[in-house]
Amino acid sequence: MLAERAKQWPQQWMAEGRQEGHREGLEEGLHLGRVKGLRETLKLQLELKFGELSPEIAERLQGASDDDLLLWLQRLLNAASTDDIFA
Repeated sequence: MLAERAKQWPQQWMAEGRQEGHREGLEEGLHLGRVKGLRETLKLQLELKFGELSPEIAERLQGASDDDLLLWLQRLLNAASTDDIFA
């Protein structure tokens, strides 16, 4: 009986590993989607307020973390220029 149960352990571990991998992949995908949405929102708002973005600002947006993007979105409300946002 123990030998039969021991044969099932690798299958159980593999199933648990797949579930964990799926969960991690889903979390990573949601995070990437959130960052992409923040980036696109900030880019659109910057363009509406200040016009076409410089290549430097566009590059900075592409490499920004979600924390940076949130901070810049908050600064945008009172900014008179892009320098006020990215300083």
